[in-house]
Amino acid sequence: MTEKRNFRENTYYHIIMLGNNRIFIFERKEDMKEFKRALRHAHLKYPFIVPSYCFMTNQYHLLIRAKKVPLG
Repeated sequence: MTEKRNFRENTYYHIIMLGNNRIFIFERKEDMKEFKRALRHAHLKYPFIVPSYCFMTNQYHLLIRAKKVPLG
């Protein structure tokens, strides 16, 4: 069982999503654009900063700094 992490304001978190068995999670460039749109929408309700990101067809990496609310 994993430990619950304590949230700290203004701390950087590395968020990773990998497709199972290297299956694509982004099949087209439009899928990546839609994911960026969803992040912008979430940003309106839960302010955060993404100073760096990397999207690949079967994974993405985000460096996020949440200001006040936990990431979950």
